[in-house]
Amino acid sequence: MAPAFVYPHVLRDCENLVVGVPFDASPGDSTLWEDMRKKIEYLALPKEERETLLAAAKDALVISVGPAYRSLATYLREEQKRAGDEDGVWRLPQCREFYRFALARTTSRDMSADKIHELGLAEVSRIHKEMRVIKEQTGFNGSLLEFFEFMRTDKRFYLPNTDEGRKEYLEGATRIIDTMRSRLDELFITKPKAGIRVERVEAFREQSAGKAFYSDPSPDGSRPGTYYANLFRMERMPTHKI
Repeated sequence: MAPAFVYPHVLRDCENLVVGVPFDASPGDSTLWEDMRKKIEYLALPKEERETLLAAAKDALVISVGPAYRSLATYLREEQKRAGDEDGVWRLPQCREFYRFALARTTSRDMSADKIHELGLAEVSRIHKEMRVIKEQTGFNGSLLEFFEFMRTDKRFYLPNTDEGRKEYLEGATRIIDTMRSRLDELFITKPKAGIRVERVEAFREQSAGKAFYSDPSPDGSRPGTYYANLFRMERMPTHKI
């Protein structure tokens, strides 16, 4: 079972998916209906055929999807009552063996947890030295920790918590990715065939999602990879971390 702190986030996302048209009388389209409607309307089909597909999609949402998510939410509420606070693999049988396997799978190296930790500390020290050089180049007077605090709190590094600010953030991320893709030949022989787009995390899950993450493209190349930026709270998304 998942630890107790996970359930409120999962329940909120489940409930958010079945709010709005056609699930209830809430204003606006639900996330799923809006997505289906846009995709069907994009198809090069006669109007009558698109309307038939839209009607079938609405029926599927109302008859199958909505009840399924509500049933899932009911089940999760019951499971939540039995959930504990233990959140580590140490609570599982053969936890040490599992952890060693997870390390090897994630790092592709046969290194112990202690060795990985030592390597991490050495890398932090190396990176901090490079950061101190950058700090000096900017003319900042203060310690490295003070520089970090300045970067976290100074308003010049944040865009407004408005639609315009979010649009500017997404455009900035797109420019950086386009620049990166234009220079792949400098470092790589084999390059990705799929495109990549930048999107805002959808409203139904932005409160529980991470700051940024990547979604793979479709195997047939019909859908590009997607870099998702969570712009629910712009004060958590400094421009120097785009």
